Amino acid sequence: MDLLSDPKFFQEKMEVIGEMCGYCSRQVFHKAFKKEMGITPNHFRTIQKATVRQEKRQGQF
Repeated sequence: MDLLSDPKFFQEKMEVIGEMCGYCSRQVFHKAFKKEMGITPNHFRTIQKATVRQEKRQGQF
C-alpha cells in the first residue's frame, strides 16, 4: 500500500511493485492484494492518485 500510495511510484508497472513486495508474479500480487484490501491494486492506486491531486489543489489556495 505504501508503494502504491507514493507519487514516486505512480508510473511503475504493477509487476515492478509486486516484485518489490516479494511476489513472484503480477497475478499472485493482484490476488493477495485484492483478498486483503477488497479492491484491486490498480483501483487502489487510482484512488491514491486522485487523493494526491485533490490535496495539491487544496494546497494551492
